[in-house]
Amino acid sequence: KLKEEDSLVNVFLSSTGNDMIMIGSNSGRYVFYPISEITVTGRNSSGVKAIKLERKEFVISATMVKENISYSGVLTITTEGRGKISPLSEYSETSRAVKGNLVQKVDTEEKLALIYAVPESQDKIHIIDERTNDNGKSWFDIKPPTNVDSDRVYIRYGEDGGKERDG
Repeated sequence: KLKEEDSLVNVFLSSTGNDMIMIGSNSGRYVFYPISEITVTGRNSSGVKAIKLERKEFVISATMVKENISYSGVLTITTEGRGKISPLSEYSETSRAVKGNLVQKVDTEEKLALIYAVPESQDKIHIIDERTNDNGKSWFDIKPPTNVDSDRVYIRYGEDGGKERDG
């Protein structure tokens, strides 16, 4: 059961207990732990605590890291449009229901808006935001750069009318 002031952020399907979940808060913190730490409860249950939140802090995003998929890194985007991708290896495992670690420094105006584990097979991400003037036509290319070590990736913004580009 959801409390009246709560909302569902994301749902994942895990076929094994070895998959991991990463949950981010608007304050720039994350928790990262095995799905097996989440106790199975009944349908009418309110569930278990996933992350310890401070006053005025809330969950903004969650992503699953599957054991049989390779990842380029973790994409984070702030409410001011700053984005970065960091290697998954930089994210230390935590326990469930803790305050978590800092994923991206934010201030009182800028908050974390998205956290997403990027599979190596994915080279683009389409982000729709009601505040943009492009009617959801913003695409981000996600590629390994050719001039630095291979576990680093970058984001290049481009507008192309929503059409996928070679890249």
